[in-house]
Amino acid sequence: MKKSFYILTLISFLFMMLGFAGCHDSIFETIENEIALDESGIRGSMGSIVEYGGYLYITPMNKGVLYRKSATATTKGGWQSISAPKTPIAIALSGSTLYMLAVDWDEGEGDWEGYNVPTYFEYTSTNGTSWNYISKYSFTEDSSNLPSKYKNQQCSITVGSYTYSIPSSYSTDTITISNGKSYDVDKGEIFAITATANTIIVGTTKGMYSMTIKSDGSLENTTSKVAGKDTSSTFTKDVPIVYVPTTFRSKSETDAVIYAYNSPSGSSGTTNEGLMAYFPASGWNRDK
Repeated sequence: MKKSFYILTLISFLFMMLGFAGCHDSIFETIENEIALDESGIRGSMGSIVEYGGYLYITPMNKGVLYRKSATATTKGGWQSISAPKTPIAIALSGSTLYMLAVDWDEGEGDWEGYNVPTYFEYTSTNGTSWNYISKYSFTEDSSNLPSKYKNQQCSITVGSYTYSIPSSYSTDTITISNGKSYDVDKGEIFAITATANTIIVGTTKGMYSMTIKSDGSLENTTSKVAGKDTSSTFTKDVPIVYVPTTFRSKSETDAVIYAYNSPSGSSGTTNEGLMAYFPASGWNRDK
């Protein structure tokens, strides 16, 4: 996948593992006219949102903390920072256990002599606040010895009688439907998938898009108009996270709560990067 932590020599490796990119400032004026963006918010690269025990969990890389928020919140804000061992970079859910991957940095040897390289540490939690060390992974350039569970977990979503699926890593623009049909989104490769009662929403390498669910479970009308708002000038490129909390999946798209991590690419860096959210009372904005 496509994004680094903060050491230039590790860029290609870390992009491949957790997968994101930078920003188009040529459209920033358009973005500000469309959505008055909060200056504050949760910034940095994020690998996934995990829902567990009534909370949403997210970890921006290199911040040294996890954040959690009530999964039933209907307004912006309310994320609480939770201390975590070392520097968390990814979080995953398996059954009733949370898993967290964190890094510590050591001076490299051999081909990496003179550079700082990561050592990976894995932890588990059954309450979301205290963590137990379970494993250590040494740095390798191809990341083949790192746990696969931290790859995108948002790979399928069920609405009514139908399940909509994508691969565990972005490699297709096609959604597979459990009724034997499929749907070609044709808007870049798909990172993540979520749903409301009447739509499927995806994050792709070209932005965020919504599709209408028909009575037979098939999909139609791919659009960048998500929750009644054209988001095409805000979500311009990589959107590795889209997530509707369980509570809101039975609602129509405009009445649901939707979270998305925005990682637009371009020469200006991360001007518009960060966690975005849609709330029915306030529309799209950065969440904090």
